[in-house]
This record gives sequence, structure tokens and C-alpha cells, in this order.
Amino acid sequence: MQPENNPKSLSRDEALALLKYMEHHNAHHAEELLEAAAALTKDESELIAQSVSLLEQSSEKLRLILGKTEE
Repeated sequence: MQPENNPKSLSRDEALALLKYMEHHNAHHAEELLEAAAALTKDESELIAQSVSLLEQSSEKLRLILGKTEE
């Protein structure tokens, strides 16, 4: 979908603000998930660790985008 054809599309500044928010939001939830893992079985905790790793990878991609916009 082309942003210019979407009446609800964000401006560039709004999109970047959202990316910054989501990167911080992801980090906070990663911490919470790791805390929750302590109450789970070993297998469940391992799945949580894998999930957190994916979340961190996602956050890294957001940081890459945000870093490129600051150049």
C-alpha cells in the first residue's frame, strides 16, 4: 500500500517518533519477559529467551533505521 494513498498515513516525523517509541517499548517488554521466565519451566524459559532474542533483533533493526535518519 502506498502511503500517499492512505488517508491515515503518518508524516515522516510521526513515523520516526513511532519507531523511537517502539524501540523503547520493546526493550521494556524484553525485560519483563525475562523476569517472567524465572517463574516458568526450563523449556518455557528457553522459549522466552528465544522470543526475547527475536524482539531484540527487531529493536536493532529499528535502531538501524533511526541511526540512518540522523545522518
